Amino acid sequence: MALDINQIEQDFDELEARYRKKHLIRQANDTASPLINALYPNVLQDLERIRDHANNIAEQALKGN
Repeated sequence: MALDINQIEQDFDELEARYRKKHLIRQANDTASPLINALYPNVLQDLERIRDHANNIAEQALKGN
């Protein structure tokens, strides 16, 4: 499972870029609600932090610590 983390991280990076782009399009078209505009970037950032922590845990597991 720890060996799969690199692929998962790459997949997440692609999804994050896609979701950020879609959010920017919604903002530009003024179709996103103010609540979504306030929360959405924070949710993406929190998911990125979770991914980073999972990556750190996987690296430590591979090292045997």
